[in-house]
Amino acid sequence: MIVGAFKNSSETGRVYLYDYFMKNEITADMTITGNVPDARLGMSVSTAGDVNGDGYSDVIVGQDAYSAYTGRAFIYFGGPVMDNNADVTMTGNSIYDSFGCSVSTAGDVNGDGYSDVIVGAYGEIYL
Repeated sequence: MIVGAFKNSSETGRVYLYDYFMKNEITADMTITGNVPDARLGMSVSTAGDVNGDGYSDVIVGQDAYSAYTGRAFIYFGGPVMDNNADVTMTGNSIYDSFGCSVSTAGDVNGDGYSDVIVGAYGEIYL
């Protein structure tokens, strides 16, 4: 389970990942903490499918208010041990786009065997 808390700590934001299928506890297995005030990491969160083909499900996180609402989205590769450093960083094209205001898995849209992701911005969708 993925929980986004974008208003945490001066809206730097935080994301909590729970492996609740394996445990009966309510302690996050991993926490990702934003480091840019008012950038709102965790505004949107989703599983991403397996974007890198390693057999593990990955996570995508949106940060819509980064750099005058240009916004960013991050992909964290899953695995037996995950860390809180993004493996892929995507940045919006212009201010006030709010790139990363929504994120989702798209499945394997182009048939290459890897999961694709969708990132939303105001008036736009990126695949």
